[in-house]
Amino acid sequence: MKRKLLFFASVAALLMLLLTGCPNGPKSFTLTITTSPDTALQITIDLVNQQTPFSQKYVEGTNVNVQVTSPQERDGSAFVVGNDTKYTFQQWNDSNNSNPRNFTVNGNFTYTAQMNVQYKVDVSSSPAGALVTGGGWYNKNANATLTAPAMAGYIFDHWVVNGVNIGNTNPLTVPVNEPKNVVAHYVSAQFTLTVTTTPDTGLVIRIAGVQYNSPRTVSVSEGAVVQISVDTPQERDGSAFVVGNDTKYTFQQWNDASNTNPRNVTVNGNVT
Repeated sequence: MKRKLLFFASVAALLMLLLTGCPNGPKSFTLTITTSPDTALQITIDLVNQQTPFSQKYVEGTNVNVQVTSPQERDGSAFVVGNDTKYTFQQWNDSNNSNPRNFTVNGNFTYTAQMNVQYKVDVSSSPAGALVTGGGWYNKNANATLTAPAMAGYIFDHWVVNGVNIGNTNPLTVPVNEPKNVVAHYVSAQFTLTVTTTPDTGLVIRIAGVQYNSPRTVSVSEGAVVQISVDTPQERDGSAFVVGNDTKYTFQQWNDASNTNPRNVTVNGNVT
C-alpha cells in the first residue's frame, strides 16, 4: 500500500513538473529593432542582413550585435530615375548614438533607429542644353532654389515639377517634401527681320537666298546669322511716258552705314 502511494505521489509530482516547467529554466525575451520615420531599411543582426522591423526571441542574457546600414539609398519615387531617397543614422530612441551597437537581452525591448532623411532634386532642361542649377540632395522639408539660365536661341517658358506645370517664376523655390524631378522648359526665341529699301520699295531683295520684293519681314530664331542682299543695279518701268525700263536703282549703303552687299546679320532682337 505504501509503495502504491509513493508511486502515485511520484507520478503526480512529475506531472506537475511537466505542466509548470522547470522553475530554474532559461527565460526568453523578444528584441525588436525598427527604424523611423521609414521602415524596410537595411540592418544586420549578428552580421546577418535583415530589414526593419525585425523581431526575434533570445534567451535571457544573450548579447546581440545590431548595425544600421548608413547611409543607404533607395528608389522611392516614380518621377526620379534611380535612387532618390537617402537615410543616415542619427541615434537610437534612448539617445544612444552607437552604430553598430551591442544589446543584452534581459527583457522585451524595442529599439528604434532614428534616421535623417534626404530627398534628391533632379534637374534638367527641355530641350537639353541649359545647365539648370540647384539640383542635388536636400534634407526632408528643406527648400531648394532652382535657376533656369539663359540659353542661346531660346527663351525660358515654364517649370514642370513631378509632371505638373507650376509657372515661370525664375529663380524658383520648392519645398523638398519628396523626391523632385524639375524640368526647365524653353521655347525657341523668334524675332523679326525686316529688309526694305528707300526711297522706293518694291525692289528685289534676297533673305537667306530667297528672293522677295521690299519690304519683307521674316521670323528668325535668336542668334541666327542671316544673309541679306539687294540686287544692284536693277531697273523697272516707272513711267507711262517712257517705253520700257526708265528707272534704275543702285545700292549705296544700309541704314546702319554698312556698305557690304550681300551682308550677314546676327539676329538678337527685332531688327529692320
